[in-house]
Amino acid sequence: QRVSVGAPYFNRMAVPLALAMIVLMGVGPLVPWGVADPRTLGRRLAVPTAVGLATVGGLGLAGLRGVGPVLTFGLAAFVVATIPAQFAAGARAVRQGHDTGWARALALAVTRRRRLYGGLVVHTGVVLAAVAIAASSAYGSEGEQRLEIGDSFSVGSHTATLVGIDSERTDRRMAISARVALSRGGRDLGVHAPALSFYPSASQAIGTPSVDSGALRDAYLVLTSVNDARTAATIRLALNPLVPWLWVAGGVMVAGALFAGWPGRRPRPATPAPPPVPVAEEITS
Repeated sequence: QRVSVGAPYFNRMAVPLALAMIVLMGVGPLVPWGVADPRTLGRRLAVPTAVGLATVGGLGLAGLRGVGPVLTFGLAAFVVATIPAQFAAGARAVRQGHDTGWARALALAVTRRRRLYGGLVVHTGVVLAAVAIAASSAYGSEGEQRLEIGDSFSVGSHTATLVGIDSERTDRRMAISARVALSRGGRDLGVHAPALSFYPSASQAIGTPSVDSGALRDAYLVLTSVNDARTAATIRLALNPLVPWLWVAGGVMVAGALFAGWPGRRPRPATPAPPPVPVAEEITS
């Protein structure tokens, strides 16, 4: 008997663990050191909890569907809302012992506790990644259609038009590419060329998608088949929101990790004074 483990299984297992991790990232840094006083912890969590609940309520009223992604966005807002208070608390503690402004106090607090504040930056990157993954998984859309040259089809606000079909043959492979004009809401996004490559040693064609990246979404064009006369092709258009933010999240996590692990300046040990020379030796010399 063969059992296949696919995406639904991993979603059921991974999503609850990911949500629990996000909650711990928000609550953990706020727990008082040495003793978890419920009253103090509740006071620190009051504002972030209100921000998270307001985010969930606002997204629900806006018509955003899906319990999982909306809950992820709310928990992300909760975690992000905890971070400014921790930076402010560090600056406030420095100002109590030094007569300095807020900007310098914040800089001193951050440089003195690199691991803490670098870790908070890493938390921000993890939250950004969680939001991007939730959005791309829940709100992505795609469509596939067979097009004659000159035909179009739309997915969401994007329209793909088959302009032409090209082929190229070399000693190693034969490549067929479709020239597809992509537009969004009437704005031209250029002509893309998804392709299929056929190799003598491979039993199946290898596809090369074309990607149009934007600040808030990636659009993927995939060529799945072409007729023998090279007059029609089957094109798949997939829209994945917030995928570019995974790169931003990765950069934020790397920056936070480097800041947390960067070695600070160590005070130089004091140079010991030379031993005193006896008076008799001074006279002899």
